[in-house]
Amino acid sequence: MAKKPRNPWCIRYANIGYYHRNTVCLSANPAAVTVEANQTENVALTAEKDGEVVEGVDYDVTSADETVATATEADGVITVTGVREGSTELTVTAAKEGEEFAAIAPIAVTVTEGTIATVEITGAASVPVGTSVDLTAVAKDAGGNVIADAGAVTWAITSDNADNAVLTQSGKFIATVAGSYTVTATIGAVVGTATIQVSGIAAGVTFTASKTSVVANATDTADITVSVVDTNGNVVTNFNGTAAPQRTPVAGAQAVAVPATVTITNGVGTFTATSFAAGSIGTDSLSITVGTLVSTNGQPIATSLNYGNVQVSSVARTATALTLSGPAYVSANGNTQATLNVGYADQNGAAMNAPAAQYVTYTLTGPASFQQGGAPVTTQSVFVPAAGGTVNIFAIMGQTGAITLTASAAGLTTATAQIQSVINTAATDITVTSETATLTAVCNADNAGTNLPAGTAFNRITIQLVDTNGLPVAGTDALNISDNTTAASSLYYWTVNANGQPGVYLGTTPQVSALVGGRLQLAVLNTAVAATSPTITVRDTVLNVAKTTTYSYVTSSASTATWVGQAIQTAMAGQSVTLTLQLQDIAGNDLQIANRNVPVYFLANAANATIAGSSAWTVLNPYNVTTNAQGQATVTVAVPAASAGSAFTLTSALTGGVPAVVTVTAVNASAYATGLVLANTAVAAGSIPNPTTEVITWPNGNMTAGQNLAAFVGSAINVLPVNAIGQVANATDVIRVTSSNENVLDIAGVTNGFVEGPFAVGPVPAITAVNSGTATLTFTNVTNPAVPAVTKTITVVPATAPAAVLGMNPDGTTNRVYNFTTAGVVGPFTLQAVDGGNNLVAATVPITLTAVQVDNILGTPGTPGIRTSAAGSNVTSVTIPQGQASVQIWVDGITLPSATAATAAVALNTLAPEIVSAAINGDTLVVTMNNPVTGTATAAAFDVVIDAAPAVNPTGDGVISGNTITLTLAAPVTNANVVTLAYTTDSFLTTGYQAPLATTIAPIAVTNNTP
Repeated sequence: MAKKPRNPWCIRYANIGYYHRNTVCLSANPAAVTVEANQTENVALTAEKDGEVVEGVDYDVTSADETVATATEADGVITVTGVREGSTELTVTAAKEGEEFAAIAPIAVTVTEGTIATVEITGAASVPVGTSVDLTAVAKDAGGNVIADAGAVTWAITSDNADNAVLTQSGKFIATVAGSYTVTATIGAVVGTATIQVSGIAAGVTFTASKTSVVANATDTADITVSVVDTNGNVVTNFNGTAAPQRTPVAGAQAVAVPATVTITNGVGTFTATSFAAGSIGTDSLSITVGTLVSTNGQPIATSLNYGNVQVSSVARTATALTLSGPAYVSANGNTQATLNVGYADQNGAAMNAPAAQYVTYTLTGPASFQQGGAPVTTQSVFVPAAGGTVNIFAIMGQTGAITLTASAAGLTTATAQIQSVINTAATDITVTSETATLTAVCNADNAGTNLPAGTAFNRITIQLVDTNGLPVAGTDALNISDNTTAASSLYYWTVNANGQPGVYLGTTPQVSALVGGRLQLAVLNTAVAATSPTITVRDTVLNVAKTTTYSYVTSSASTATWVGQAIQTAMAGQSVTLTLQLQDIAGNDLQIANRNVPVYFLANAANATIAGSSAWTVLNPYNVTTNAQGQATVTVAVPAASAGSAFTLTSALTGGVPAVVTVTAVNASAYATGLVLANTAVAAGSIPNPTTEVITWPNGNMTAGQNLAAFVGSAINVLPVNAIGQVANATDVIRVTSSNENVLDIAGVTNGFVEGPFAVGPVPAITAVNSGTATLTFTNVTNPAVPAVTKTITVVPATAPAAVLGMNPDGTTNRVYNFTTAGVVGPFTLQAVDGGNNLVAATVPITLTAVQVDNILGTPGTPGIRTSAAGSNVTSVTIPQGQASVQIWVDGITLPSATAATAAVALNTLAPEIVSAAINGDTLVVTMNNPVTGTATAAAFDVVIDAAPAVNPTGDGVISGNTITLTLAAPVTNANVVTLAYTTDSFLTTGYQAPLATTIAPIAVTNNTP
């Protein structure tokens, strides 16, 4: 017999002082609980003291295993919830605040198996025809717990196609016909359901089109859906792969362009058919090129495929609607004019010319008129040219609100435009916004022959003058526009025409433009892509405010699959070489497009190389590779051992694109590079670079802005291709050196971020630290891209002393042409002490510049006077004090018209010091230079002439202190005698910034006025 649980649980307390016993008891009803999983049972609690029920007791309950059962308490009642089959124990404690009362009681809990709530069927959800799958049915309770021994399972197929499949009572399913099957598993009274998709072998391709007619405007498109189906027309849902769309003319000219490859996922793929330009009217049949349906997940394809097709026609463009565009606001401070563009659009909404001028009626509602002043005129009719035109409206002074302009013409859809009439305050700021637009025609982006096709995206930037309320205002403020691109990734600026397209080419930055009516639009294009998006800065020179916007690089569609590395490469005879292809657009930008099919074939093959065991790949029977997510594809070529000295040539023939060719020469192991070594000298082929005297040991520490890499490393840098045993292999291998950030590490003469050459026989070009930051130099063998690249990451820190003086114009531009708009005194210009990267650096010793030197730095016309304040007097020199990085100056004597000349920063070590003054006291001659000097002031370098007597030298070397040199003469100079001092021979005397004293300095005469 099971032991009956103890109940109640009592505790006796002895009070020694009063010889009295207190008995506290806690009882649970029931004292043990049996509960089904996912069900609840209640337990009542009672607390007693000395036989009396105690009210107001606080209870606390915990479960030893909450994965079996949980418990909560409220008002003396415990609710026990079963979780899963098993046993646990609850612990109940009771206490009452302010009384000597406490008790603990355990409650045993047994959880029994729950009832069946669901039946889940597991097994393959998608199988090929004729493939069996074992299904399993699992019974679970309401809490998701598996119920063991739930009972027998009854299997059935309940879909209408049950006759095409077999399902045994052991759960084995097999179908002989493709389709979707519904199966059930019943346990007790609960039924579980699952769907099994049975796919047939790919036996055909079907097509559907979102529309079968497109407008011939080079932008209208139709979405084409490709479905891979079995013999019964069911989509083969487990088929993944690629195919090559084909366009076959049926009637007339070409109707649409199609991509070279479509990706098929789960049996379905989609591609876009794009219309050609106006005049290309016809009908095309779209299908899949025979033999190009490729499975990428191993699904079988029938030997003979049934290729379907869909026909898409192009129709002529016709002007079907009017368009209106213009400013969003007009000022009601006066009868202000607002100009809107009126144009025409085709059936697809694309801008176009009308066949002839159209008679257009304009109607105004709101506070505006077609005439400036007088009684409002709210309607007018005019002929609008076929290419479109403009219409002017005028605000009514003092009246604000919404203005609606409507344009209508016979046979064309009416256009409307909304403009707000507002009261403006004074202009205080500019706004710069950017939007993405699309080229409607080919654009010569860089005005040098790099054509971007229609459909390529570009950035359209709008600059707007605004008042204190952010409302647009009119104005003609001059603008300076700049960006932080390098020559390799230049942006190209254009005006924007009435159709929102690039109009007139302006060039690269810096740009000097002006607002028209308070607004300016620019079209910005790129032909190359950098790692980071550049920033465009617009400065209003009147308000002296600047705004920035981030430029989003754009690329066009893939036009070629180019071979990574040189067009001429090497491979080791007797080994396999893997060549990499990269999708690029027409401008040479890398494209990250996955699942693009690229046909490859041998153009020549004297080496008898093979791909996939065959050398018979031809233009009619190419080997196909597929790009990955980075837009790259690889081809592995086996090169015979006896092929050394011979070569093979491969062509990548991207459908609709430009072919790319690579020639690979087989070489012996001794001439085959497997690594790169950085050395301080050229090393003969076949020699092993000496690791102690020839291999560069890369220094620790950081470069300083303005420092040359060769000076940092301690030598020139040669890049040696070495073979497997460390010998210099092919010294003529072309090496690419790339800087990850040209603003940090600049490679001399480079405009595209990298330089290439046979740097085993000659050193890498000069590399200079420009600005503080971190950049990585990457050394790559492009003749043999299989060679691992060598990388060196370098941190550049600011210089501690200036190296040059840079001039900044009043508009904030540096060393660029500045057009004067006023005569007389103009400024402030700024002289800046900078390091080799043009970063501001405080002067470590004062820098004094003469007026002539300032003139050369600023490129100011003639030799104007200089002053340190606009209202001050002209000075002969200006000083950047020690500890300061800049000083402002004004130039005097400007006449109009005139402009500065563009200059570069002037190195301090090229600014020869000058004698500013001298003073005599007896036999002591003190010479003051324009800057502090160091070194030795050799006595023989100074010629001293007293009252035209023969020249004499000082008795010894001069004593240098700061910017003074003290010389002692052989005898005192008599009062009123004139001393002429000249520096006539070269010496070691230098300034604090290492500028040599000029070989000859013009004599300076000084009179001894000392009594």
